[in-house]
Amino acid sequence: MRVILADDERLALDVLERLLGVHGDVDIVGLYTDPALLLEEFEEKKPDVAFLDIEMGSTSGLELGNELLSRCNRLEIVFVTAYAHYAIEAFDLNAIDYLLKPVRPKRLAETIARLQQSIQMFSDSVAEGDAGKADERLYVRSFGGFEVLSPSGQPLEWRTQKTRELMAYLWFFGGQPMDKVQIVEALFPDKAHEQGRTLLHTTVYQLRRSLSSAGFPNGVQYRNDRYWLDIPLESDVDALASIAEKPQLTEDDVRKVLELYRGEFLQEGYPWLGHEQFRYNLDIYRALAGYLEQGGSANPEILESVLRLLYEMDPFSDATASIVIRTLGEQGRRRALEFFYRHYADSLKKEIGVDPSKECVTLYEKYMVSD
Repeated sequence: MRVILADDERLALDVLERLLGVHGDVDIVGLYTDPALLLEEFEEKKPDVAFLDIEMGSTSGLELGNELLSRCNRLEIVFVTAYAHYAIEAFDLNAIDYLLKPVRPKRLAETIARLQQSIQMFSDSVAEGDAGKADERLYVRSFGGFEVLSPSGQPLEWRTQKTRELMAYLWFFGGQPMDKVQIVEALFPDKAHEQGRTLLHTTVYQLRRSLSSAGFPNGVQYRNDRYWLDIPLESDVDALASIAEKPQLTEDDVRKVLELYRGEFLQEGYPWLGHEQFRYNLDIYRALAGYLEQGGSANPEILESVLRLLYEMDPFSDATASIVIRTLGEQGRRRALEFFYRHYADSLKKEIGVDPSKECVTLYEKYMVSD
Protein backbone atom coordinates (compact mmCIF):
# COMPACT_ATOMS: atom_id res chain seq x y z
CA MET A 1 0.00 0.00 0.00
CA ARG A 2 1.26 3.49 -0.88
CA VAL A 3 1.35 5.72 2.21
CA ILE A 4 1.90 9.41 2.91
CA LEU A 5 2.51 10.94 6.36
CA ALA A 6 1.75 14.50 7.50
CA ASP A 7 2.69 16.12 10.81
CA ASP A 8 4.00 19.57 11.67
CA GLU A 9 6.69 17.97 13.87
CA ARG A 10 9.54 16.35 11.95
CA LEU A 11 10.45 14.12 14.89
CA ALA A 12 6.91 12.68 14.96
CA LEU A 13 7.18 11.93 11.24
CA ASP A 14 10.49 10.15 11.73
CA VAL A 15 9.09 8.01 14.55
CA LEU A 16 6.02 6.99 12.56
CA GLU A 17 8.17 6.29 9.50
CA ARG A 18 10.35 3.89 11.53
CA LEU A 19 7.31 2.13 13.00
CA LEU A 20 5.77 1.67 9.56
CA GLY A 21 9.08 0.51 8.11
CA VAL A 22 8.76 -2.93 9.74
CA HIS A 23 5.65 -3.64 7.66
CA GLY A 24 6.89 -5.01 4.38
CA ASP A 25 3.84 -4.12 2.31
CA VAL A 26 3.91 -0.45 3.34
CA ASP A 27 5.53 1.86 0.78
CA ILE A 28 6.01 5.37 2.20
CA VAL A 29 5.88 7.70 -0.79
CA GLY A 30 5.85 11.05 1.00
CA LEU A 31 6.50 12.76 4.36
CA TYR A 32 5.12 16.27 4.87
CA THR A 33 5.31 18.99 7.47
CA ASP A 34 3.72 21.43 5.01
CA PRO A 35 0.07 20.67 4.10
CA ALA A 36 0.28 22.94 1.05
CA LEU A 37 3.11 20.84 -0.39
CA LEU A 38 1.16 17.67 0.30
CA LEU A 39 -1.81 19.02 -1.66
CA GLU A 40 0.48 20.06 -4.48
CA GLU A 41 2.04 16.60 -4.79
CA PHE A 42 -1.02 14.51 -3.92
CA GLU A 43 -2.03 13.60 -7.48
CA GLU A 44 1.52 12.62 -8.33
CA LYS A 45 1.99 10.41 -5.24
CA LYS A 46 -1.30 8.50 -5.69
CA PRO A 47 -1.41 7.21 -2.11
CA ASP A 48 -3.74 4.51 -0.81
CA VAL A 49 -3.45 5.73 2.78
CA ALA A 50 -2.72 9.05 4.49
CA PHE A 51 -1.63 9.29 8.14
CA LEU A 52 -2.61 12.80 9.23
CA ASP A 53 -1.93 14.60 12.50
CA ILE A 54 -5.15 16.20 13.72
CA GLU A 55 -3.52 19.46 14.83
CA MET A 56 -0.79 20.85 12.59
CA GLY A 57 -0.29 24.41 13.75
CA SER A 58 -2.85 26.59 12.01
CA THR A 59 -4.02 23.69 9.83
CA SER A 60 -6.54 21.08 10.92
CA GLY A 61 -5.71 17.56 9.82
CA LEU A 62 -9.44 16.94 9.67
CA GLU A 63 -9.92 19.73 7.15
CA LEU A 64 -6.92 18.47 5.21
CA GLY A 65 -8.41 14.98 5.21
CA ASN A 66 -11.68 16.25 3.81
CA GLU A 67 -9.84 18.05 1.05
CA LEU A 68 -7.92 14.89 0.17
CA LEU A 69 -11.13 12.85 0.17
CA SER A 70 -12.75 15.37 -2.17
CA ARG A 71 -9.94 14.58 -4.58
CA CYS A 72 -9.85 10.82 -4.03
CA ASN A 73 -12.76 9.20 -2.22
CA ARG A 74 -11.13 5.77 -2.14
CA LEU A 75 -8.30 7.16 0.03
CA GLU A 76 -8.03 5.62 3.49
CA ILE A 77 -7.18 8.12 6.23
CA VAL A 78 -5.70 7.39 9.63
CA PHE A 79 -5.85 10.36 11.99
CA VAL A 80 -3.02 10.69 14.48
CA THR A 81 -3.53 12.82 17.59
CA ALA A 82 -1.95 13.67 20.90
CA TYR A 83 -5.34 14.77 22.20
CA ALA A 84 -7.40 11.85 23.43
CA HIS A 85 -10.57 13.90 23.89
CA TYR A 86 -10.90 14.39 20.14
CA ALA A 87 -10.52 10.70 19.44
CA ILE A 88 -12.86 9.63 22.21
CA GLU A 89 -15.65 11.97 21.18
CA ALA A 90 -15.25 11.37 17.46
CA PHE A 91 -14.68 7.64 17.17
CA ASP A 92 -15.52 4.48 18.95
CA LEU A 93 -12.62 2.57 20.48
CA ASN A 94 -12.53 -0.08 17.76
CA ALA A 95 -12.08 2.43 14.92
CA ILE A 96 -9.12 1.89 12.61
CA ASP A 97 -8.77 5.50 11.54
CA TYR A 98 -7.08 7.15 14.50
CA LEU A 99 -3.96 6.56 16.51
CA LEU A 100 -3.15 8.16 19.82
CA LYS A 101 0.39 9.50 20.31
CA PRO A 102 2.75 8.01 21.26
CA VAL A 103 1.89 5.38 18.68
CA ARG A 104 2.22 1.83 19.97
CA PRO A 105 3.59 -0.79 17.54
CA LYS A 106 0.84 -3.30 18.44
CA ARG A 107 -1.91 -0.74 17.85
CA LEU A 108 -0.31 0.29 14.56
CA ALA A 109 -0.18 -3.36 13.45
CA GLU A 110 -3.92 -3.66 14.06
CA THR A 111 -4.52 -0.56 11.96
CA ILE A 112 -2.35 -1.88 9.13
CA ALA A 113 -4.23 -5.20 9.14
CA ARG A 114 -7.58 -3.44 8.86
CA LEU A 115 -6.29 -1.15 6.15
CA GLN A 116 -5.09 -4.15 4.18
CA GLN A 117 -8.52 -5.70 4.46
CA SER A 118 -10.27 -2.50 3.36
CA ILE A 119 -7.95 -1.96 0.39
CA GLN A 120 -8.39 -5.60 -0.68
CA MET A 121 -12.18 -5.25 -0.49
CA PHE A 122 -11.98 -2.19 -2.72
CA SER A 123 -9.75 -4.02 -5.22
CA ASP A 124 -12.15 -6.98 -5.29
CA SER A 125 -15.12 -4.72 -5.97
CA VAL A 126 -13.27 -3.06 -8.86
CA ALA A 127 -12.34 -6.48 -10.27
CA GLU A 128 -15.97 -7.57 -10.18
CA GLY A 129 -16.92 -4.57 -12.30
CA ASP A 130 -19.81 -2.19 -12.03
CA ALA A 131 -22.47 -4.24 -13.87
CA GLY A 132 -25.91 -3.11 -12.79
CA LYS A 133 -24.51 -0.33 -10.60
CA ALA A 134 -26.56 2.37 -12.31
CA ASP A 135 -29.74 0.77 -11.04
CA GLU A 136 -28.60 0.44 -7.44
CA ARG A 137 -29.80 2.88 -4.83
CA LEU A 138 -30.21 3.28 -1.10
CA TYR A 139 -33.60 3.17 0.55
CA VAL A 140 -34.44 5.45 3.49
CA ARG A 141 -37.00 4.52 6.13
CA SER A 142 -37.93 7.61 8.08
CA PHE A 143 -41.30 6.77 9.65
CA GLY A 144 -40.80 5.01 12.95
CA GLY A 145 -37.12 5.82 13.19
CA PHE A 146 -34.36 6.63 10.71
CA GLU A 147 -32.85 3.69 8.86
CA VAL A 148 -30.97 3.36 5.58
CA LEU A 149 -30.98 0.12 3.61
CA SER A 150 -28.29 -0.90 1.15
CA PRO A 151 -29.19 -2.05 -2.40
CA SER A 152 -29.18 -5.61 -1.03
CA GLY A 153 -31.65 -4.62 1.70
CA GLN A 154 -29.21 -4.66 4.61
CA PRO A 155 -29.36 -1.79 7.14
CA LEU A 156 -26.30 0.46 7.08
CA GLU A 157 -24.33 0.55 10.31
CA TRP A 158 -23.25 3.80 11.95
CA ARG A 159 -20.17 4.11 14.17
CA THR A 160 -21.88 6.78 16.27
CA GLN A 161 -25.37 8.21 16.69
CA LYS A 162 -24.07 11.51 15.33
CA THR A 163 -23.05 9.76 12.10
CA ARG A 164 -26.61 8.51 11.75
CA GLU A 165 -27.99 11.97 12.56
CA LEU A 166 -25.75 13.62 9.98
CA MET A 167 -27.04 11.22 7.33
CA ALA A 168 -30.62 12.03 8.38
CA TYR A 169 -29.86 15.77 8.28
CA LEU A 170 -28.33 15.76 4.81
CA TRP A 171 -31.08 13.49 3.48
CA PHE A 172 -33.84 15.59 5.05
CA PHE A 173 -32.67 18.68 3.19
CA GLY A 174 -32.99 16.90 -0.12
CA GLY A 175 -29.38 16.76 -1.17
CA GLN A 176 -28.97 20.53 -1.31
CA PRO A 177 -25.55 21.85 -0.23
CA MET A 178 -25.61 22.70 3.49
CA ASP A 179 -23.24 25.21 5.07
CA LYS A 180 -20.92 23.49 7.52
CA VAL A 181 -21.40 26.19 10.16
CA GLN A 182 -25.14 25.56 10.00
CA ILE A 183 -24.54 21.82 10.34
CA VAL A 184 -22.30 22.32 13.37
CA GLU A 185 -24.96 24.48 15.04
CA ALA A 186 -27.63 21.87 14.30
CA LEU A 187 -25.74 18.73 15.36
CA PHE A 188 -23.41 20.05 18.06
CA PRO A 189 -25.24 23.01 19.62
CA ASP A 190 -23.64 22.49 23.05
CA LYS A 191 -20.06 22.48 21.76
CA ALA A 192 -17.68 25.39 21.31
CA HIS A 193 -17.24 26.34 17.66
CA GLU A 194 -13.78 24.82 17.17
CA GLN A 195 -14.68 21.58 18.91
CA GLY A 196 -17.95 21.38 17.00
CA ARG A 197 -16.11 21.84 13.73
CA THR A 198 -13.66 19.10 14.65
CA LEU A 199 -16.48 16.74 15.55
CA LEU A 200 -18.25 17.52 12.28
CA HIS A 201 -15.19 16.61 10.23
CA THR A 202 -14.73 13.32 12.01
CA THR A 203 -18.44 12.54 11.70
CA VAL A 204 -18.36 13.28 7.97
CA TYR A 205 -15.40 10.94 7.69
CA GLN A 206 -17.33 8.16 9.42
CA LEU A 207 -20.38 8.77 7.23
CA ARG A 208 -18.26 8.48 4.12
CA ARG A 209 -16.92 5.16 5.37
CA SER A 210 -20.43 3.84 6.03
CA LEU A 211 -21.66 4.88 2.58
CA SER A 212 -18.54 3.49 0.95
CA SER A 213 -19.16 0.11 2.58
CA ALA A 214 -22.58 0.12 0.90
CA GLY A 215 -21.02 0.80 -2.49
CA PHE A 216 -21.22 4.61 -2.61
CA PRO A 217 -17.71 5.98 -1.95
CA ASN A 218 -18.63 9.38 -3.41
CA GLY A 219 -21.82 9.71 -1.40
CA VAL A 220 -20.86 12.87 0.52
CA GLN A 221 -19.66 15.81 -1.53
CA TYR A 222 -17.88 18.91 -0.21
CA ARG A 223 -17.22 22.24 -1.88
CA ASN A 224 -17.16 25.88 -0.78
CA ASP A 225 -17.66 24.96 2.90
CA ARG A 226 -20.81 23.02 2.09
CA TYR A 227 -21.71 19.33 2.31
CA TRP A 228 -24.38 17.43 0.43
CA LEU A 229 -25.43 13.89 -0.47
CA ASP A 230 -24.86 12.67 -4.00
CA ILE A 231 -26.53 9.26 -3.90
CA PRO A 232 -29.46 7.68 -5.76
CA LEU A 233 -32.12 7.37 -3.07
CA GLU A 234 -35.67 6.19 -2.57
CA SER A 235 -37.64 6.66 0.63
CA ASP A 236 -40.89 5.91 2.39
CA VAL A 237 -41.53 9.67 2.45
CA ASP A 238 -41.59 9.80 -1.35
CA ALA A 239 -44.07 6.93 -1.56
CA LEU A 240 -46.32 8.20 1.24
CA ALA A 241 -46.28 11.79 -0.02
CA SER A 242 -47.42 10.71 -3.49
CA ILE A 243 -50.31 8.81 -1.88
CA ALA A 244 -51.28 11.64 0.49
CA GLU A 245 -51.53 14.06 -2.43
CA LYS A 246 -54.28 12.03 -4.11
CA PRO A 247 -57.81 13.47 -3.87
CA GLN A 248 -59.18 10.00 -3.20
CA LEU A 249 -57.35 6.93 -1.93
CA THR A 250 -57.90 3.41 -3.19
CA GLU A 251 -57.75 0.33 -1.00
CA ASP A 252 -54.31 -0.45 -2.47
CA ASP A 253 -53.15 3.03 -1.47
CA VAL A 254 -54.29 2.42 2.09
CA ARG A 255 -52.57 -0.95 2.20
CA LYS A 256 -49.35 0.78 1.16
CA VAL A 257 -49.75 3.41 3.88
CA LEU A 258 -50.31 0.72 6.50
CA GLU A 259 -47.21 -1.08 5.26
CA LEU A 260 -44.93 1.96 5.26
CA TYR A 261 -46.12 3.94 8.27
CA ARG A 262 -44.21 2.42 11.22
CA GLY A 263 -44.47 5.40 13.55
CA GLU A 264 -43.86 9.15 13.67
CA PHE A 265 -41.67 10.74 11.03
CA LEU A 266 -38.08 10.73 12.35
CA GLN A 267 -39.30 9.82 15.80
CA GLU A 268 -35.82 10.49 17.16
CA GLY A 269 -37.13 14.05 17.44
CA TYR A 270 -34.02 15.85 16.19
CA PRO A 271 -34.22 19.53 17.27
CA TRP A 272 -33.41 20.81 13.78
CA LEU A 273 -36.62 19.23 12.40
CA GLY A 274 -38.85 21.95 13.81
CA HIS A 275 -42.48 21.64 12.78
CA GLU A 276 -41.69 19.57 9.69
CA GLN A 277 -41.92 16.41 11.76
CA PHE A 278 -45.57 17.13 12.52
CA ARG A 279 -46.38 18.19 8.95
CA TYR A 280 -45.49 14.79 7.51
CA ASN A 281 -47.53 12.99 10.16
CA LEU A 282 -50.46 15.34 9.58
CA ASP A 283 -50.46 14.66 5.84
CA ILE A 284 -50.84 10.94 6.46
CA TYR A 285 -53.49 11.48 9.10
CA ARG A 286 -55.58 13.70 6.81
CA ALA A 287 -55.30 11.26 3.92
CA LEU A 288 -56.56 8.33 6.00
CA ALA A 289 -59.31 10.41 7.63
CA GLY A 290 -60.43 11.52 4.19
CA TYR A 291 -60.50 7.92 3.02
CA LEU A 292 -62.93 7.01 5.81
CA GLU A 293 -65.08 10.07 5.19
CA GLN A 294 -65.41 9.03 1.53
CA GLY A 295 -66.74 5.63 2.49
CA GLY A 296 -63.65 3.66 3.44
CA SER A 297 -63.28 0.00 2.67
CA ALA A 298 -65.61 -2.96 2.73
CA ASN A 299 -62.67 -4.99 4.00
CA PRO A 300 -63.11 -5.12 7.80
CA GLU A 301 -59.41 -5.84 8.38
CA ILE A 302 -58.34 -2.76 6.43
CA LEU A 303 -60.96 -0.62 8.13
CA GLU A 304 -59.93 -1.79 11.58
CA SER A 305 -56.26 -1.09 10.84
CA VAL A 306 -57.00 2.43 9.62
CA LEU A 307 -59.09 3.24 12.70
CA ARG A 308 -56.39 1.88 14.98
CA LEU A 309 -53.67 3.85 13.23
CA LEU A 310 -55.60 7.12 13.33
CA TYR A 311 -56.21 6.69 17.03
CA GLU A 312 -52.53 5.89 17.66
CA MET A 313 -51.51 9.00 15.74
CA ASP A 314 -53.79 11.36 17.70
CA PRO A 315 -55.36 9.59 20.70
CA PHE A 316 -56.71 12.64 22.54
CA SER A 317 -58.31 14.44 19.63
CA ASP A 318 -62.07 14.97 19.43
CA ALA A 319 -61.71 14.83 15.65
CA THR A 320 -60.14 11.36 15.81
CA ALA A 321 -62.71 10.12 18.31
CA SER A 322 -65.54 11.41 16.12
CA ILE A 323 -64.13 9.56 13.09
CA VAL A 324 -63.96 6.30 15.01
CA ILE A 325 -67.42 6.78 16.57
CA ARG A 326 -69.01 7.62 13.24
CA THR A 327 -67.36 4.71 11.42
CA LEU A 328 -68.29 2.12 14.05
CA GLY A 329 -71.75 3.63 14.41
CA GLU A 330 -72.49 3.50 10.67
CA GLN A 331 -71.49 -0.15 10.71
CA GLY A 332 -73.85 -0.85 13.58
CA ARG A 333 -71.04 -2.20 15.75
CA ARG A 334 -72.43 -1.03 19.08
CA ARG A 335 -70.30 -3.28 21.27
CA ALA A 336 -67.09 -2.11 19.62
CA LEU A 337 -68.34 1.47 19.78
CA GLU A 338 -69.11 1.22 23.49
CA PHE A 339 -65.72 -0.33 24.21
CA PHE A 340 -63.91 2.40 22.26
CA TYR A 341 -65.84 5.26 23.83
CA ARG A 342 -65.22 4.06 27.38
CA HIS A 343 -61.52 3.64 26.66
CA TYR A 344 -61.32 7.07 25.03
CA ALA A 345 -63.20 8.80 27.88
CA ASP A 346 -61.11 7.06 30.57
CA SER A 347 -57.84 7.90 28.81
CA LEU A 348 -58.86 11.50 28.29
CA LYS A 349 -59.72 11.91 31.96
CA LYS A 350 -56.62 10.14 33.21
CA GLU A 351 -54.06 11.75 30.92
CA ILE A 352 -55.26 15.35 30.58
CA GLY A 353 -58.06 15.65 33.10
CA VAL A 354 -60.97 16.47 30.77
CA ASP A 355 -64.13 14.78 29.53
CA PRO A 356 -65.09 14.13 25.90
CA SER A 357 -66.51 17.17 24.14
CA LYS A 358 -70.25 17.73 23.95
CA GLU A 359 -70.11 16.98 20.22
CA CYS A 360 -68.48 13.59 20.85
CA VAL A 361 -70.99 12.69 23.55
CA THR A 362 -73.91 13.65 21.31
CA LEU A 363 -72.51 11.66 18.39
CA TYR A 364 -71.92 8.62 20.57
CA GLU A 365 -75.40 8.74 22.06
CA LYS A 366 -76.92 9.09 18.60
CA TYR A 367 -75.50 5.76 17.47
CA MET A 368 -76.09 3.97 20.76
CA VAL A 369 -79.81 4.75 20.82
CA SER A 370 -80.48 4.39 17.09
CA ASP A 371 -82.20 1.31 15.75
